[in-house]
Amino acid sequence: MIKYSPIDVSPDQFPPVTTRRDDATRDSLLRAADRLLVEQGPSALTVRAIANEAQMSTMNVYSRYGSKEGIVDELYRRGFASLNNAMNDVPRTDDPLDDLREIGAIYREFALENSTYYSLMFDRPVRYFEPSGESLSMAVDALHLLAQRVRRCMDAGQLAEGDETEVASSLWATVHGVVCIERFKDFTPIPDWERLYSTTVSAVIRGLSADS
Repeated sequence: MIKYSPIDVSPDQFPPVTTRRDDATRDSLLRAADRLLVEQGPSALTVRAIANEAQMSTMNVYSRYGSKEGIVDELYRRGFASLNNAMNDVPRTDDPLDDLREIGAIYREFALENSTYYSLMFDRPVRYFEPSGESLSMAVDALHLLAQRVRRCMDAGQLAEGDETEVASSLWATVHGVVCIERFKDFTPIPDWERLYSTTVSAVIRGLSADS
């Protein structure tokens, strides 16, 4: 389950009582939706199911989030926030290329350990849901984080000079493809997915290297 901090309703903030109650209700609904997503997948995210899980009326979902899509958008945003934080946490060492490989490993780990969130973020399994502008900007932030690491590799002479965003997009498309197949691996007789993933990432990096 993706972790996130509860909404701050500490006494020193002195919000109105109604605001504290609304914040607590929003947080309870979001946690209920999070549990449903993690335990049952995106198809479980209905207004009634979320309300029942939170032991509230469906009106609370509509009054706090406007619709089911509103609460799904919040989950989508939290998913990308978690991915971005994981990528940001990879240290910047004196070997940018190793750092880039580590980000690739972190990406796979995130996708496999948060499979239902990953599905929500990339498969668009909830009918009629379209991410808000704020949520899409967080998705773009993830690409920019990867592009920054690619730029470090270029500046160090480890990757051929080019458009770092374009190269980052190519890398992302590659690792996303491998991860998606691994997530539905029943039909593919691959004994060691971690090795396959590492080999694929290394092959792409070799093709992008300054010496190729």
